[in-house]
Amino acid sequence: MIPEVGIYRDVPFRDYCEWEAVNSSSLGPMAISPAHYKHQLATPREDTDAFRLGRFIHSAKLEPSSLLNDYAVVPDNLYDDVVCADGSKPSNPKSTKQGKEKHAAWVKSIGERQIVDPTWLTQMQDMLAAINCNPRASMWLNHNGPAEVSYVWDDPDTGIRCKARCDKLDPGARIITDIKTTASVEDFTTSIGKFAYHRQAAFYCRGMDLLDPKPGEWFKFVFVAVSKVQPYLCHAAPLDDDSLSGGRQLVSEALQRIAECRTSNDWPGPPEPKSWRAPAWSMPEVTLTINGKEVTL
Repeated sequence: MIPEVGIYRDVPFRDYCEWEAVNSSSLGPMAISPAHYKHQLATPREDTDAFRLGRFIHSAKLEPSSLLNDYAVVPDNLYDDVVCADGSKPSNPKSTKQGKEKHAAWVKSIGERQIVDPTWLTQMQDMLAAINCNPRASMWLNHNGPAEVSYVWDDPDTGIRCKARCDKLDPGARIITDIKTTASVEDFTTSIGKFAYHRQAAFYCRGMDLLDPKPGEWFKFVFVAVSKVQPYLCHAAPLDDDSLSGGRQLVSEALQRIAECRTSNDWPGPPEPKSWRAPAWSMPEVTLTINGKEVTL
């Protein structure tokens, strides 16, 4: 499905994923090589517990009314009447034949809803409490702007159709807010570099600036980082202009490379080295005598 250019509200995440357009996460593999990008398109991303927890926290904060429709928690009493042949209670009712049958029947009864571990409920409540206790996070996430906004645009430099889905949009203040679950809010700057979140921010702003232009006023990008381990903490701040500028350059380079590879239908891997070289940390120290002094290299 190739969507029309525009801003969309109330689009289910599953439908958004089916839209055939370049998104921010696909630019990461392109930064490695075109071959990695092409492989990523043909290989669905593994849906890990980290991704599932992130979506759960997003839904709880931004679309709480959708929780009952999208998620299901294993009932505490699901295995209460599971017994052994002699009438005793098994030590692990889930592993018994009767327990497995009960679990299978319950999974069938919930349809397409995602199964949530009961421990996630407590974790979610603690993480939301941390967000709500942060004045700036509350301000940016609780304003009247829409949540989970999907939008589509054509890149003016390459003609590539792009898509994005922002957590919270404030068109009046021209702010895009994004919730990130992280292991450490105090080290979130490292995560920005490691996962190229500044590239994502620039990509999101690029699209909204094109769809909702206002001369001299560009969209800003705000990160609300909340730790997913105890102690549950939240830090909220905008991405600075230098980082956003660097992200724009990364976006432009990636889109230009995609356009070139589409034209040539050539998707090469990373450049081959002229020779292999052992990393410096694996090499032995060398001591030289220079002007009568020993110098260790």
